[in-house]
Amino acid sequence: MKTCKKCKVDKSITEFYEGKGRVCKACYRLSRVKYYTANKEHILAKNKNPEFRKKARELHAYKMLNDPEYKARYSAKRKRFRDKNKDELRAYNLAYIKNNTTLRKEKKKAKRSTPEYKAQEKEYNLKQKTNLTDVYVRQQLIKHTSLKVADIPQALVEVKRIQLKIKELVNEKR
Repeated sequence: MKTCKKCKVDKSITEFYEGKGRVCKACYRLSRVKYYTANKEHILAKNKNPEFRKKARELHAYKMLNDPEYKARYSAKRKRFRDKNKDELRAYNLAYIKNNTTLRKEKKKAKRSTPEYKAQEKEYNLKQKTNLTDVYVRQQLIKHTSLKVADIPQALVEVKRIQLKIKELVNEKR
């Protein structure tokens, strides 16, 4: 049991924030509300300040990386919000996709034309080819046919992989 400094009531330790002194959660929340209503204009002006917002983002990122409790609370808060506003979020996302399809396509096209992206893509494709991944083998199977990826059974992928390995070995011997 612990006594709140403001309301002078004995309460359980769970009724107090860790590191917030001797004030219970209810009194602390009440003091925050009073402070906000008294200083609303100053707080809103401060929040619009880009330097303040940058520091707040940096602090948030630091806490997300280094404080598991903060990360868990933040994740739970976001999940509650998403669950509570599922329909509104879905409508917003659909409207965004509908209104920004061409913009998204242009951004994607611009990104794909950069030398960095092309180098990454080349490296990825080479890795797929040398490891003979399922994706690469399926692409080879559908290359000159009317087959769809979903139509190809795993057994056929394995057989094609063996054929490609044999072909590679034969080319090495030449």
